[in-house]
Amino acid sequence: MMQDGNDVAMALAGPAPSYPAIGADPCVAAVHAAAYELKANELRKAEIDAACNPSPLDVQVAGDHYKKLKIQPVEYIHANGLPFIEGSVIKYVTRWRDKGGVKDLEKARHFLDLLIELEGRK
Repeated sequence: MMQDGNDVAMALAGPAPSYPAIGADPCVAAVHAAAYELKANELRKAEIDAACNPSPLDVQVAGDHYKKLKIQPVEYIHANGLPFIEGSVIKYVTRWRDKGGVKDLEKARHFLDLLIELEGRK
């Protein structure tokens, strides 16, 4: 049987609070119960947020040729501050076997040729 978000959140929040013995301050019991419910609500919200707002790195349009990599090209390009043309070379060389084949290698070469020409003008 599949658990709903409420069951999962309650399980993650821990065991239900125990209430003080008879004669104990009822306010203490109410505070404990409220704190428990707040923690469970926070866990439910985090679970819903993760399901409804996945990381863009976990979502890929048209294929899975980047998602299966240990490091996606966009992560490498961004982390190293590579400009557009250099990033495009990385992208096409990384995916050619799983997506565009030799056509992707030709695209990578085109971007390399562009880079060589533009840098040669300096």
